[in-house]
Amino acid sequence: MLYLVFEGFPAISYNTLLLIYFQALKQKSRQGLLDLYRLMPAYAVTRRIVFVFAFIIYFVLNFVNNRFLYLKDLFKRR
Repeated sequence: MLYLVFEGFPAISYNTLLLIYFQALKQKSRQGLLDLYRLMPAYAVTRRIVFVFAFIIYFVLNFVNNRFLYLKDLFKRR
């Protein structure tokens, strides 16, 4: 899946995109994901696929992290 999404990207560009993406996840910032979107090549379909893919992962990880922190806090109180 990732290969199909990033197919045709130069290697340096690919690494840069991944770096920005994971920094955005670490900082939980949407600005990083918007920077990722701007760095995409001009292929509109590829941009949309990668952007949607990035946002899905961002929100899933954010939800899981919040749920984990909630459960951790719940068990601490007992």
